[in-house]
Amino acid sequence: EVWSWWHDGSVHSQSWPVIGEITTAIDGLTDAAYTVSSEVLGAIRRAKTESKRSMRWPVDTVVVTGAQDYLDALAHGAGDVCGAGSVASLTTSVGDANIVVTLAETDRSAPAN
Repeated sequence: EVWSWWHDGSVHSQSWPVIGEITTAIDGLTDAAYTVSSEVLGAIRRAKTESKRSMRWPVDTVVVTGAQDYLDALAHGAGDVCGAGSVASLTTSVGDANIVVTLAETDRSAPAN
């Protein structure tokens, strides 16, 4: 997935990337983007586990509130978080740190692999 952020073609025909290539290839990307995206995805997965739902269970909404730099870091990985977490809608707002996950009321068909 990371490869597709700045390359065309198949990753399978390329050499392994070096972390320095990743952080310099995407303007403004820092380690914070990985950290914040992981935190939000972790909150989504915790909500599913606590509700005894599968990881493929659809999520209606995720609302992330935090400092502007936190939200800026999340912007780099928001699409991947939505894809990995089966999230229909992810919104952000500046304020005290909080991640709210709303699972779907009923099981809509899970995305095909």
